[in-house]
Amino acid sequence: SAGIVTCPTENSCVWTAHHHAYIPIYICGEYLRLPGEEGSLVGPHTHEEKNIAHWHDKLPYNPQTKTIENTEPLALGVFFDAIKVPFSSTTIAGKKNGDLCGPGKPGTIRMFVNGENSTAFRSYVWHDKDVIYITFDADPIETTEKELKDHPIAFPKLGRG
Repeated sequence: SAGIVTCPTENSCVWTAHHHAYIPIYICGEYLRLPGEEGSLVGPHTHEEKNIAHWHDKLPYNPQTKTIENTEPLALGVFFDAIKVPFSSTTIAGKKNGDLCGPGKPGTIRMFVNGENSTAFRSYVWHDKDVIYITFDADPIETTEKELKDHPIAFPKLGRG
């Protein structure tokens, strides 16, 4: 989507962009703050903002098909690996599906992208200004879907804080 394509030669192009995604994470109702200033500046990384993923680099671009040839650097799993936080469809930051969340209540990891349930987890290719809500709790999925519909999460202002 947003970005700039440059072609130093007729058949050699790159897509350049500066992307951010907001990734609020709640584990058993507690906000998980992602580490700041983690990851390489030529890959996915964080700065001081709370739970904002950053990416600004170049990706190979095919001028004939008008597509980015390798979106792997924008996959959510690559971001979490870069900041050294365990993440998959079954685990987040030391919690795994079935672990208790409250007395006798097994929790489940869920992910919502811009308010919609997503099962892509590590393979999700994030876009600029995405809100990727990740939760580990014992609530039924319908409860979270209704909460996000009634109270959508807005992308925050960028900057320190």
